Amino acid sequence: MLARLARSLLRAFAAVAAVSALCDCSTIRHVFHSGDNTSKQAEQLKILQIRTQRFADEYVGSIVAPIRRFQESTDNAVDRLDAQNWMLSQATAAYTIASGPSPYVNAVDLVVLATLSRMVIDDAWVGERFGERAGALRDAYHRLEPDALELAKSAIPADQIAALQQAIDSGAFDSAQVVYNMLNPSAAAELPPNYPAQDYGRLFDHTRAAGVGVVGIRVLAGGALSGSTERHPIASPPPEPIGSAMSYDADLARSCRLLPLVKEGFARSLTEAATRFAISHPAMGTILVGMATPQQFEDALAAVQKGRLPPAALGRSAATRIRWRAAVTMGVRLGKRPWGRIHSWPSARPF
Repeated sequence: MLARLARSLLRAFAAVAAVSALCDCSTIRHVFHSGDNTSKQAEQLKILQIRTQRFADEYVGSIVAPIRRFQESTDNAVDRLDAQNWMLSQATAAYTIASGPSPYVNAVDLVVLATLSRMVIDDAWVGERFGERAGALRDAYHRLEPDALELAKSAIPADQIAALQQAIDSGAFDSAQVVYNMLNPSAAAELPPNYPAQDYGRLFDHTRAAGVGVVGIRVLAGGALSGSTERHPIASPPPEPIGSAMSYDADLARSCRLLPLVKEGFARSLTEAATRFAISHPAMGTILVGMATPQQFEDALAAVQKGRLPPAALGRSAATRIRWRAAVTMGVRLGKRPWGRIHSWPSARPF
């Protein structure tokens, strides 16, 4: 059972980074924060940093009391020591994250800490070892996780996407470059809750209503939708994601879940599937596809000439996103640190 839980975590992990996409909106922030608003943006950063540090205090304070009660309820020295170690590791993680250099990243990292820790308590403490003896601690984490999500939401002003939609609706623009790919189709469709991507709020509805032409960008997610770590010698290094996960490696890992589209014969390669996916929406006027060789140009042209993906393939792509979100609800147990930014994670042990 423990091995199964560990494997579940590896499958579900990037989904837990659901809100990590919140930090990938730097492009939008730069658009809506001009030089004249520098002082205002600095003040917002200060406020967010204060809120992040305050949440770290609340996080630690919320788990101390139930852990103390748990320790008092048992004479087992091993159980009491394990609980003490858990409390110390959690406090260290929360304060280390909250004191990081970027308030935006700090807020997102605290969400990941709260979510993964809640999973460990649910499945390892309550589900496997202590049962309802750890019920008070479980309840504390279930209260902390929604608070962490609210903190992360404050890292991105809710009106930014609305402002983008208003700009499209104004009719002042003839065309717009829009991020749209199989990892983030939110310009056309709703995303599952907490899906790891910037939500563009069905922007295509607004472009079509306003008669604005769309130029699709990041069609291959910077190359991640090749499904391979190999890059041509003259190709640029893997770029920072735009609108998707926190890292190129995370995008690459998610793209591999789409390989059944190739195995089932919908496309000859994942890049072909991604290119045809991008032109499958009627709002798309043209797409920009990065390429390093004449053969890659020929491949992209051939993909476009094949036309849109069939409905069955589009359905499979959508189902992959739903399954990704569903993985978050599975009982998981932390196996290892997923990426280097988080300074400290819940112990790999259940205590």
